[in-house]
Amino acid sequence: MQNDRVVVSGRHETRRQLQRAFEQNFRKVDLGYARSKNLSPYDVLTIASMIDGGTAEKCPRLRIAFSHGGGTFPFLLPRYSHHWSGTWNEEAPGAGRGAGAPGALPRSPAEYARRFYYDTLLFDRRALRYLIDMIGARQILVGTDYPYMAPEAPVDRTLRTLGLPADVHEDITWNNCFRFLGIKAPTLSRP
Repeated sequence: MQNDRVVVSGRHETRRQLQRAFEQNFRKVDLGYARSKNLSPYDVLTIASMIDGGTAEKCPRLRIAFSHGGGTFPFLLPRYSHHWSGTWNEEAPGAGRGAGAPGALPRSPAEYARRFYYDTLLFDRRALRYLIDMIGARQILVGTDYPYMAPEAPVDRTLRTLGLPADVHEDITWNNCFRFLGIKAPTLSRP
């Protein structure tokens, strides 16, 4: 790919395509929640395919953001990383595992996942805290489902309950958005 500095915000546009693929390939699997419009495995499939399909490796500067904190993906990331490394807690890969294994990804799934951006629309401070701990605050953006539902007021209400340092809060609510877009953040005048 010539220009891998493309900005993409993923979920709703590819949802129908992913739903068709999921239904065709996994029709016999009864996940129960997969039939719900609000809880689906499509986020996991999208992010995992960006990693396993090689896109994240081939386009290291590609900026893509996933809504709803990436769905369940961040919660499955430790298991995904364990499958790659054979170890727990992101320790160094075991013998014959990790990048040294035949056909394996050159980097850990966690390293690729931490290149992507995720929004804060998780509806619970504990999930948001986990996302920040697992992915890193520099990859988190404030999110909203407006106009489908009213945004939290103020939009950082839940974020404020986490007691983050002021610079981390400012990154999530301001700086990360501009970094995602590839432009310099304007300086805020402080009263």
